[in-house]
Amino acid sequence: MNLPGIFGLSGDIAGLPQADRDRLALHINFFKKWRGLLRRSVAHLLTPIRPQTDRSGWAAIQLQDPVETTSLVFVYRLDDAVEVQWIRPREMIAHRQYAISSIDEPDQDSKLISGEQLMDEGLAVELPTRNSAAIFTLVAQ
Repeated sequence: MNLPGIFGLSGDIAGLPQADRDRLALHINFFKKWRGLLRRSVAHLLTPIRPQTDRSGWAAIQLQDPVETTSLVFVYRLDDAVEVQWIRPREMIAHRQYAISSIDEPDQDSKLISGEQLMDEGLAVELPTRNSAAIFTLVAQ
């Protein structure tokens, strides 16, 4: 899902298999819930800048609400052999605990991690498939 841009759909949505429509509904609901943050957020690039033609490695961007203490972290595994990458969010409040959730696993309980630990050690992101992505919410408690 490529949400750090303009949201749009095209193609024959009605012709998609039910599992794909269910996944699409999950992402639409995510966008509706977080569109305010997406609109007013500050972006932090969490991985080194590469030439646009370089499709190797990993890419990650953090969209942070400048008013609230909430962030969305978008992580992309490009054509890379490594299945786990440590991503270090920026501008977290060190003494606060953050509830970390993956939008692809809505039924799984969120993990609590301190802002200091997130910035120092990072968040372990596992994407077993090349050219895949994950989105995480980081909500201060």
